[in-house]
Amino acid sequence: MYMMYSIEHKEMGGRLAPERSDHERRCQYVSAHLPGLAASAANNPRSATRKPTQGEVLEIQADLDAIEAPPALPKEIHTFWGAFSWANNPWIPDSNAQHLASRKYDGIEDMPIEDLHIQRTGRTTYSVRVPPVPGGAAGHTVAKLERWAFASSPRVNVGDCLGKSPPLALRRPPQLRQEYFWQVVDMTSVMGWSADGEASIELEQQDNGVHWEVVDHHNARKDAKKLQRRPGEIIFEANPQIHGYPWAVKGSKANSKVIRELKQQPRLELRSNATPHLSKISDKLEAWTNKDMRVKGQQSQTPRNLWAHQNTITDFQIWVAYRLAVKQLNLYYPGREQQSACPQDPGCSETESSSSHIVWGCRRAQQFWRKWLEHWFGQEFTGAQVDSFRDHFAAREAPQVSDRLRERLSQYSGSSMQNLKARCEEFGGQCAAWQLRNQVVHEQKIWPAAKQLEYMWGSCFRHLREVARRESLRSQTRMEGLRLKLCLDCLDNISIERASPGFPKEPAPARWLKDTEPRFAKRLRLYKEVIN
Repeated sequence: MYMMYSIEHKEMGGRLAPERSDHERRCQYVSAHLPGLAASAANNPRSATRKPTQGEVLEIQADLDAIEAPPALPKEIHTFWGAFSWANNPWIPDSNAQHLASRKYDGIEDMPIEDLHIQRTGRTTYSVRVPPVPGGAAGHTVAKLERWAFASSPRVNVGDCLGKSPPLALRRPPQLRQEYFWQVVDMTSVMGWSADGEASIELEQQDNGVHWEVVDHHNARKDAKKLQRRPGEIIFEANPQIHGYPWAVKGSKANSKVIRELKQQPRLELRSNATPHLSKISDKLEAWTNKDMRVKGQQSQTPRNLWAHQNTITDFQIWVAYRLAVKQLNLYYPGREQQSACPQDPGCSETESSSSHIVWGCRRAQQFWRKWLEHWFGQEFTGAQVDSFRDHFAAREAPQVSDRLRERLSQYSGSSMQNLKARCEEFGGQCAAWQLRNQVVHEQKIWPAAKQLEYMWGSCFRHLREVARRESLRSQTRMEGLRLKLCLDCLDNISIERASPGFPKEPAPARWLKDTEPRFAKRLRLYKEVIN
């Protein structure tokens, strides 16, 4: 069904609007030539004072031949020019604004350009019917209208109307015996007449709005039969008389492939717009991973790994893990320009607080991870020993279950060490560190080191205990919940012994170190190659 759209229609404005460079050229053009039109209008005393009334046909003076033609329009925009609204139209800039604003010209009704009936009556004269807003003010002076929407519009010959729809024309028509002139009968029917008016063919629009089929003919049996032998190939060029959108397809495309081409255009346009941004993101990710091995470990997880939490960690914890991997956590806070050192621990030697520092390098974070390892292995750790497990924690990958913890767990029949390992990979230490950092920089909260360690440890255990409680209440996961509760009790209450000679052994390398390229970056690179 034919519909009249404003170019600023929320569903299509972005695709119909000019490219940034085209819009800038049109703004420069208007800024250069509109002041001259305004000066000419101001010299006409009648035009400067008189305001049109409802339905009045005005004579407008505008010597457009004295200035250069506006920048050329795309073919489909030129064809549909009369169907677009004059207001808030990015193709029609004002001398000091991005477009003619309906708020500024509030005395004129917002309507398609074609309905203004702008006709060139002489070399420098135009007639126009400007309908004032019903119940509004008296409208604008003729002087303002004389420089209103003409400069940016396509030029028309004397006697022609601005924005008048072109005649209907078949796209890639077959060789017919006669030439037909097509006219719209109603919203979905078109009639073609031969030059002598003796032959006619009636076409009906199909549900897709593009294809047509023969429904009747008179003295045109052979031509109608030739059209009927081409199902799905009777198509008119885009025209506002029968189409609601200025679609365009390469002329070399067969009519039978037009619908498929139109369906692919949004996807191809999205790919085209995404490609330069993907290149920038990919280059940034590569630079970050080369600079910081912890970031490389975080990017060893695929998006599916990051988001596949199976209701065991909160959305906020997933969000933090994802933002850490793509370096999108906002580190700004008032005063950071003057002092960018670690805001949580005055004794930190780090001069630039980064996301890696907050969740790993900071002394406060190191205390948490050291306690975690001590409970995991049941023996004391030093700072240097903690650092050897950096690659595991970066990818949320728990080390192998220690012998002491394995022995302790074996006392409970059926307790799953693999279950504990999987759950501890969801330990929310990174999220807790980020939460407390935000409290310090945005709420000016002071956390003593011991109190912060207690809070981070307690919050992580409370979360996993709540998961265990929830699963133990469901019949299908009751055993898993009880096993997790026993595992957490063992981990929390294990006694910490003095480190034995040769402890800890060099941990097995994290799984992601075998990859030559981080999985996240590789996925992005392959996607970029596919869309190109």
